[in-house]
Order: sequence, then structure tokens, then C-alpha cells
Amino acid sequence: VQLVDLDTRLRVAASRLGTFGGNVRQYREVTSTNDVAAELAEHGSPHGTVVVAETQTAGRGRHGHQWFSPVGSGLYVSILLRSGGPPLLTLAAGVAVADALRRVSGLEAALEWPNDVVVVSDGHRRKIAGILTEATFEQGLVDRVIVGVGVNIRNVTWPADLADL
Repeated sequence: VQLVDLDTRLRVAASRLGTFGGNVRQYREVTSTNDVAAELAEHGSPHGTVVVAETQTAGRGRHGHQWFSPVGSGLYVSILLRSGGPPLLTLAAGVAVADALRRVSGLEAALEWPNDVVVVSDGHRRKIAGILTEATFEQGLVDRVIVGVGVNIRNVTWPADLADL
């Protein structure tokens, strides 16, 4: 895993985020941003650590489904929370992503239960983003939560085994 320098625009944007901007780690390629965030958590990274990658070689969604993450086609981000957060954290993250996509793109993005963000275009519903929340527990209490977000930004040619999903 190779850490790369943050783009100046990303550095400025991160500095405005407060809790979530203090420790932003950007990589060219990772297995999964959630995996990197978990590893960083094990080594003491603070609450609010953000992991961004240009590509993931083993991105995943719910139930172990593959999240196809080729270079230049999406935004892959995970955030480390050192406490449990709100009970409906995945839904809250999905609503936030849908709202951000509406504001940035003008598309009518909406949350589709429980963790997908979809847009309707030309009468077709298309998944544009997914949220994966993973928690670890210590003595029955939430130790940390990692919220992963994958956003499809550019059209790509999907591998045959994923094209019909």
C-alpha cells in the first residue's frame, strides 16, 4: 500500500472538515479502504481518520459482494469512528451521500434501503453508490465503526460476471 501526497484541493477541503479532516490518508491502490482504515485503527489512528483510494483491488459490499473499483471510475472513501455513532449510521451515511450527489450533480439521487444510493435516468434506476459499515466490539461494546463509501463517477465496462447484477 503506497501513500501518496494529497492534492492541494483535497488538502484544503479536508482542513474545513474539523473532526474528519485532521488525518486524511490518500492511496493509489488498496485492497479495500475499509481494510486500510481497520489496519490504521489497530495502530492507533484517531477518530475521524479518512482513507481515500484511487482504486480498490478487493472492494466489497454487503454480504461479501464485490465492489468493482477500477482506476478513474469512482470515489472510494472510508471513515474511522472511535465510538458507535448513531444507531442508524448506515442510513445516515446513505442520506448524506445522496444529498451530496444531488447538490454536486443535479441528479435526483435517493437512498434505497438499506445501503444503496440510486439515480433515475431515462426511466432506468441505476445504483450510483453503496455504503458498507463495519463495527468491532470489545466486551460487548462498540470499539470502532468504519463507514465505507463507494461512488460510481464514470461509466466503465463491467466484467462479465458483474454486468448482469
